[in-house]
Amino acid sequence: MTAHPTDPVAGASHRPLRYGLIGVGGMGRGGHLNVVKRLDGVEIAALADSFPENLAKGVEALGGPIPAYGDYRELLEREELDAVVIATPDDTHADIACDALAAGLHVLAEKPMASTLEDCNRLLRAAESAETIYQVGLELRYKAIWQKVHALLREGRIGRVRQLWCKEFRGPWALKVGQWITQKQHTGGALVEKDCHHFDLFNWFTDDLPESVAAFGTVDLVYGPERFEGVTPDVLDNAQVLVQYRSGTVAALLLCMYCTGYREGLEIGIVGTDGWMIATTGATDQLRIFRRGDGSEEVLDLTLAPDIRKLSHAGAVYLEHAAFAENIRAGSRPLTDVVSAWWSTVVPLAAERAVEEKRVVSLDEYAPFPDGGA
Repeated sequence: MTAHPTDPVAGASHRPLRYGLIGVGGMGRGGHLNVVKRLDGVEIAALADSFPENLAKGVEALGGPIPAYGDYRELLEREELDAVVIATPDDTHADIACDALAAGLHVLAEKPMASTLEDCNRLLRAAESAETIYQVGLELRYKAIWQKVHALLREGRIGRVRQLWCKEFRGPWALKVGQWITQKQHTGGALVEKDCHHFDLFNWFTDDLPESVAAFGTVDLVYGPERFEGVTPDVLDNAQVLVQYRSGTVAALLLCMYCTGYREGLEIGIVGTDGWMIATTGATDQLRIFRRGDGSEEVLDLTLAPDIRKLSHAGAVYLEHAAFAENIRAGSRPLTDVVSAWWSTVVPLAAERAVEEKRVVSLDEYAPFPDGGA
């Protein structure tokens, strides 16, 4: 395999960027493939998936013959590509990303970074030493509402951040091949698979490092094996997590996976020394900002345009792909880089350990950052 050179400049390249899509299931096909088809200057040049039905559907979705492989390693060896997009089960992310980086390709990999601490550390070392880009699919950072929250926090609109919370009350897991998403051995746990997004936003908003984690959760099996084609889920389906940061700021996550019919959407709140913000996403993306000093309150509508919003994850996947292509052409480090990926994954891994061992878990003890820094 020989990677194509790309011009390290912003703007359009002289030719389309060629991607290999590894993993053509629900997220690969319904998310990444559909988004890349809408982007100028980018094309999917090859597919790989170990499940033949997914490959066939991917070829059909692209509307014609395209190289398709049952083993991603064949794709890496045989195709001339600029980048790969990885949308496979969580426990395969590290192996595939490391192989693609070693092949000299840029990588956009689905979250979480990996399903174990050992794989997180291995991929961190590989990405930091590579000459190409590793970008993780923490797409919420690219949405207008979360970009606005981050900007207002950096300018000190509500003072020093002291408390954060996230409420995600939703329905059950989407159905997957073999229902791998319901099995801890494949995901690292529900808090890793589902909530790495929200721990990442906590880390980004606080601009701080997490110090310790406490967590409680259970497996209630409200949706039992009859929904998941006979596979009994062993991941948490409800949990509450507290994360303490080095500054003393505390973040709380509330998750319920059997709250079907709840229509309030995702809510993230932040309390600072001078006020508070509450951001909600659902039918609209709305941000409320309260300033304690003068009692003023502002409400902002940050809903994306309908043609973008109708795409995967309310348009967030489109935005992360636009950023990925720009990063490749400009040679710039992604907003959701490998360090962000590492912290977004080790915090929920520590939370899963806290639930199992019924104790507060120190990040310095459980997951010291490799080489002693961040």
